[in-house]
Amino acid sequence: MKLRYLALRIDRFNDRYYSDEKGFDYNFSSNCRFIANYLSKAIRKYKIENNIGIRMLAVRLTPDENHIKIWECDGILEVFLHFTKENMEKLLLVKNRQERFDAYLELYERAYRYAREQGFEVGQDTLLALHREFRENGYRNEWLWKKKLFREHDLYVFFKCAFTTTDFTLSIEVLNAKKNVVKLKEVLFRTYPDELCYDKRFRNMIIKEKRIIITDFLDHPFFSISIDKLKEGVLSIDDYGHDLLHKYDDEIKQIEW
Repeated sequence: MKLRYLALRIDRFNDRYYSDEKGFDYNFSSNCRFIANYLSKAIRKYKIENNIGIRMLAVRLTPDENHIKIWECDGILEVFLHFTKENMEKLLLVKNRQERFDAYLELYERAYRYAREQGFEVGQDTLLALHREFRENGYRNEWLWKKKLFREHDLYVFFKCAFTTTDFTLSIEVLNAKKNVVKLKEVLFRTYPDELCYDKRFRNMIIKEKRIIITDFLDHPFFSISIDKLKEGVLSIDDYGHDLLHKYDDEIKQIEW
């Protein structure tokens, strides 16, 4: 079995220990999710086999002592880390983003060490190398989704994704064909920082009748963009009734810090 997923969240049986605020545990894990997403995608490239049959390493924060559970049917290794209410309060007071993100990574690193101490090898050395890479890249989880050269229009169109601690965005960047002049740069789509909010929304790109059409996982149009307007440096978008930018505003406000 190969490790494919990582996650960090509060133990669901102790969520009220850390806060009486409704949804606190989900909001906390959402703030950390961009790191889990980055590590999950990155570790798959190495195809690291493990002899304990797990495909997910789940780090859980708990007031109890460190311990481990293995869910063989689901292929999950759960590493429970002792983390007090005072530890959580101290973490939430950290407003510097680099320091906060380092604190999240250090929780993963504690879990890697503890798993190794208990005899579980799940690619810890590779994961630590990915942590260094992530830090050196400025704690950014960004990637190119699609690109398209329209040579006849002197356009090079790029669609880029950015997964942060508080949101996920899909942006468009339009350059000339030589890529030395930026004609347009805009956010097209913004959601809560959770793959469930965006993963099925945009899957393919179709060029039809002078429009770039972005389709969802069922090949239904999600939104489309006028190519003629892009030549003028203007974004003209048909959202087909979807709220592309503000649907999750209230939820995002709850996790901003």
